[in-house]
This record gives sequence, C-alpha cells and structure tokens, in this order.
Amino acid sequence: MILIIMLIVKIPSEQGSLGKNAGCAEAPDIILDRLSKQKVKFSAEEIPVFENDIIATDESIYKNAKRLLGKKPVFVGGDHSITYALFRAFSEVYGAKNSALVVFDAHADATQVFKPVSHEDMNRMLVEEGILKRQNLLLVGLRKIWEQEAEWLREKKINVIRAVEIRKNIANAVSKIEEFAKNPEIRHIYISVDADVFDPGIMPATGYLEEKGLDENEFFGLLDALLNSKKVKAADFVEYNPKKDIDEKGLGLTVRVLNSFVHI
Repeated sequence: MILIIMLIVKIPSEQGSLGKNAGCAEAPDIILDRLSKQKVKFSAEEIPVFENDIIATDESIYKNAKRLLGKKPVFVGGDHSITYALFRAFSEVYGAKNSALVVFDAHADATQVFKPVSHEDMNRMLVEEGILKRQNLLLVGLRKIWEQEAEWLREKKINVIRAVEIRKNIANAVSKIEEFAKNPEIRHIYISVDADVFDPGIMPATGYLEEKGLDENEFFGLLDALLNSKKVKAADFVEYNPKKDIDEKGLGLTVRVLNSFVHI
C-alpha cells in the first residue's frame, strides 16, 4: 500500500486584499488544524511573509514556490494576490509555453494594471507581463465582471466559463474544461480556487459574496475533469475568511476541496 502524503504550504498574507477581506491571513492555521483531524496525511510548510511589505512578501512567495514546485504542492492563503507570485514561479519551473492557469472565481481579477499586484488584477498582470499566455488562462464560475474587465477579456480572447453557463448545462461546461486540458501544448496545469466561486449559501466565509455561485456538485464535477487530465502539478485555495464563517460551514467545504487535491 502506497501512502500518499500531500504537501500543504501555508501563506498567511492578506496584504493584496486591499483591506477588503481582513481576516483571511488567519485561514491557513485554522484550515490545517481541521485538516489534521481528517484521514488524509499531509506534510506542512510555511512561506515567510513580511507584514506591510507586499513586494518583499511576493518575492518570498516566488522564491520559496520555485523550491517547492515539483513536489505537487497545495498552497493555502491568504488573499488571491498570492497566485501571481506562485504562478510566476510555476511558469519558470515548467515553462511559460506549456503552462496553464485555471482559476475558479466569481470575479475576473482583471482590473487596471498597477503594482504591487492585488487580488483584483492578478490575472491581467500575469498575461500583460508575458508570464502566462492569454490562451492558457481559463476562468471558471465568473458572475461579477466590471466593464473594463469585460473589454480586456474580449480583447485578449480569454477563455471564460461563466456560472450561468455551468448552471444551464454542466455537461457542456465539463466538455469545455476537458477540451482545454487536452490541448497538446498545455502540459502543466496550475489550479487556483477562490472561495467566492461558491454560492454564499454554502460558502459565507469570504470578503466578496456574489449570489448564484457554484454548488458542490458543479464545482467537483468541473474539478474532476481537470484532475483526470493528469496534468495538474500544483494548486491553491484562497480568500477563505474564518472571521466571516457561519457555523464553520465554509471551513468544512474548504477542507473537502483540499482533500480532492491529494492525488494531483
């Protein structure tokens, strides 16, 4: 019997949330405490962060991620801006040409470009800086898109599967994900899951609640389509906020998501 040990990497930073999800930095310790009570075996590391210095924090995330990638780590935030530095490292380790990013999120995270990168613009910055090929980005579960983001998504022809599409025809959404993953030029996939991709009824614990999000069956059906590709090499879960949780409903769902990554 082979014992599978998942590597969980804590990144307790909320500096990129612009103060709009205060409390999510506390998530990694709480999530791992709950995870330790499950049957899944894991090892844990923590990436150093520097309070009130997001530039130094981003550099720390980037350097440490490069060291850990190859072990198929699952990173736990923290706010969504951490994905910028994580994927920057991922694209260097696996090669930008063959690396893809699939983001489960209610939002496009593609507002105006500025640095340091925040959780509102990290997808756009990855593409604009050439870290990520625009055709290798897939956004899943969107339901709140600002006009400037919509213009950018159209201009760059970004792959998008909106929540309304998933709700209308889950089989078609699964097929789209499978087609994306089957692209022979895509050999390495990074998955990023923002807690707000879920409907607030099952995930109340985040800073940006958007109605009509994904339910568990929809989410895990789509996630399985990616995992079955055998191309997923790393993942993260971000924006869970224990201060906003109700009866630990969001915590339970978060742990179920992390458990699903044991076989990447």
